[in-house]
Amino acid sequence: MTILNVKQTPTALRKWPNATDPAQTGFSLSQPPTHPTFFQYLTTQPDRARVFASAMSTYSTGPENDVSHLRDGYDWASICGSGAGGGGGVVVDVGGSTGYVSLALAQTFPALRFVVQDTAPTIAQAPAATAPPGEHSRVQFMAHDFFADQPVHGADVYLLRMVLHDFGDADCVRILRALVPALRDGGRVVLNEFCLPEPGSVGLLEEKHIRTMDMNMLSLFNSRERDAADWRALFAQADPRFRWRGVTKPAGSNLSVIQVSWSSPSAE
Repeated sequence: MTILNVKQTPTALRKWPNATDPAQTGFSLSQPPTHPTFFQYLTTQPDRARVFASAMSTYSTGPENDVSHLRDGYDWASICGSGAGGGGGVVVDVGGSTGYVSLALAQTFPALRFVVQDTAPTIAQAPAATAPPGEHSRVQFMAHDFFADQPVHGADVYLLRMVLHDFGDADCVRILRALVPALRDGGRVVLNEFCLPEPGSVGLLEEKHIRTMDMNMLSLFNSRERDAADWRALFAQADPRFRWRGVTKPAGSNLSVIQVSWSSPSAE
């Protein structure tokens, strides 16, 4: 499937120059006669969908993408006492799949509470019954379309891990704007994503991996991996009240931690 969609990508680029529609990709051209988007295709192929989900789970928990990098690469302890009455802070895991990230963080930070949001079919597969009681009591699962307004208001952190790289710029802006009605002054949006390095600034193997990911995003979704300037521009386009806090990359991690905070004019 990957070979087919990559092979068709030059044809798609000629047919739809500068396209951002996920239905106008090399993958779509490789799937006649209906030419579905990648995610539409998975809805009609449950066996392949399960294989894809398993592959993504394995990839996401590999050494270079392990949750431990996010756990250690962000100051989660700073929000542990930020809740009402000094209670634990709240983290909304947007597009959080079956909750493996939140469950891992909950083990390390017992003062934090988590809300995992994803599509209803994905949430139905969440291993809530197998989670340790202490963690499960602090991890809530919620079906939510992240293009719709965020229903959990006033959380300390809205976390999006490997979500936005699946989407073109216009859809990323829609996803970020959907958070705005829920944000409080000082609240954070934290991304855990690839951040493209300057060409030649990293080793050849790392360079090859991240450029291959960039090509895969184009072939499958008409999206891309982004550098720090791209990420900053997305937030600025979404809303000027986002305040850029920078990018850090934990040692040994493929993924960077990208942070912004929210500041309304009345708070400045």
